[in-house]
Amino acid sequence: MPPPDPNLASILYSAIASPHGLALSVSDFGGAQQKLYAVRRALADPDLASLQFRRSPYSDTELWLTKTTGRKTPTHVPTGPNSPS
Repeated sequence: MPPPDPNLASILYSAIASPHGLALSVSDFGGAQQKLYAVRRALADPDLASLQFRRSPYSDTELWLTKTTGRKTPTHVPTGPNSPS
C-alpha cells in the first residue's frame, strides 16, 4: 500500500487538534469521504478513530470532520489545490 497523502493526513490531524473539528468544501462528497477514511486507516493512529466524516446539514458540498465527543460547528477550511476533491 502506498504511503498516505501527507496533505490529507495533515487535515486529519488539524481536525483532531481543533476544538470543534473542521469543515471542508468539496466537489465530490463521497470521493472525499472515502479518501479521508483510507488515509485514516493507513495511518493506523488510534487518536484519529474519534473522527467522523459527515455531510453538512447546510450544504451538499461541505464535509465535516467532527469528533465523536463534543458536537459543535466545525471550523471552515477553504478549498485549495490540496483539498480532498
